[in-house]
Amino acid sequence: MSVVVITPPAALLTPAEAATHLRIDTGEESEYLVGLIAAAQGTIDGPPGWLGISIGLQTLELRAPSFEGFTNGGIILPFGPIVDIVSVSYVAVSGVLTVLDPAAYRLDVDGGLERADGAMWPPLQLRHNAVRVRYRAGYAPTTDNPPKSTVPAAILHAMKVMVGLLYENRAGAADLQTNATVSSLLSPFRVWGR
Repeated sequence: MSVVVITPPAALLTPAEAATHLRIDTGEESEYLVGLIAAAQGTIDGPPGWLGISIGLQTLELRAPSFEGFTNGGIILPFGPIVDIVSVSYVAVSGVLTVLDPAAYRLDVDGGLERADGAMWPPLQLRHNAVRVRYRAGYAPTTDNPPKSTVPAAILHAMKVMVGLLYENRAGAADLQTNATVSSLLSPFRVWGR
């Protein structure tokens, strides 16, 4: 089983927010700050990140060899919080990639994919990635106008600290994962075992 990023998340911070935290003028540093924000976010967010969760809203795809072997006939979708299921597709016995009718499944309260009452998983061709579950994960913004972030403040502040460490240690001496402040801010959100 594997999970791939289909649509990556947007940046969690703007260069202006990072500059305010660093107490610098954005000006000439703006492009550099964009890179630092991307580097910091990339170390913690989504499948490549060490937190084991999705922070920025992103589209992921779980790929598995079959529907069999999942808890209670369901599939646990990693890297939550899960917002919604975009689609479920499978390689039918005929070899054709087929989209499963959304009436056959639902998102359970724990962020997993489960069969709808009375539904059965369809027969499929045995192959490595026969089942593909595309879903959106991360902290979705509010529906307010303008939308507001729902990313926990501790995660956003940890990102600012990480950007600050990278900014101050341009030669590469910053260890983001073992920094005590970053670690204490992020540890409540970490999912172990991924």
